[in-house]
Amino acid sequence: MLDNKLEDGNYRIFAVGYHDGSSYGDITAALVSGSTFQENAILTLNADNGAEELFAGSTESFAVQKALGFKKEIILNRQVAGVYVYAKDIPYIENASMLKLVASDENNQLVLGQFANLDMTDNGTGSGISTAVVNGTSTAPEFDKTLTTIDLTDWFTTLEDANGDNLIDTGLNYSNWQKPSQYNGAATFEKGSVFSGAFVIPFAKVDMAQTLKLQLTTASGDVKREWNVNLPTTDPYTLYTWNGADFGSGVSVTEDGNSYNIVRNHLYGLGTREQNDPGDGSDTEPTPGDNDDPISLNNKHELKLIVNDNWEVIHDMELD
Repeated sequence: MLDNKLEDGNYRIFAVGYHDGSSYGDITAALVSGSTFQENAILTLNADNGAEELFAGSTESFAVQKALGFKKEIILNRQVAGVYVYAKDIPYIENASMLKLVASDENNQLVLGQFANLDMTDNGTGSGISTAVVNGTSTAPEFDKTLTTIDLTDWFTTLEDANGDNLIDTGLNYSNWQKPSQYNGAATFEKGSVFSGAFVIPFAKVDMAQTLKLQLTTASGDVKREWNVNLPTTDPYTLYTWNGADFGSGVSVTEDGNSYNIVRNHLYGLGTREQNDPGDGSDTEPTPGDNDDPISLNNKHELKLIVNDNWEVIHDMELD
């Protein structure tokens, strides 16, 4: 409720939802310069440790009559993208202990503008793409382009190939597999699987470059095996990209399976997580073959991306 009634005129309302102590620094200062509101406010990450979830939106211009008052609804949509890796059947390679999702680019600045104001009810399932926004930019080329990392020693007691099948052994009745303590009472995962996810500031594709790759590396970063992460075919859509001054008028885009944009409010995932049990039930983790479907890395040459947005769209990605 506003303390004072607005004078007659035309107005727009902007709203932003964010965490206290945000990793984007002083958001209020970015939104308002002196007494002037910055419509395309630019927020800068203070470190290369993953983006932070943030919601924003605005109304269209509307007329206000002071004597009558008004009521308006503002829809806030997620301003970042998301990625996750949910995998099983991890290849055993001596000294390899990390799975990393790496990108062709990475931004450190988030631009609040070109709001979609979509009221979504299906959480990204069955949603097509008509318009999309890349609302990221960068002043930090030193960002390492690693979007999310899985330390395999957090999930397996020992990294060994006891069966001679070239896979990390999960043990009899999964005795060599463990769920990291950070997920206790918070999430379940299929026994024998590994998981990691992160929020990402959207970025445009780099021409002729693979947008996402999954790498199996040593602790020091030596790549022992690599898979391309591909995006299944999507319909053409209109893309708005921040060019340093505005979002432009939008251009028609057709995605390539290898080189594609990472856009706002879309979730890009490897594997399927349908369980939402916080892990407090009698069976604390789903049994293999239930609704969860982590992607198998056994003899895989192609990885398939899944994208989801309320997430506006959820993308199911593929390994190549």
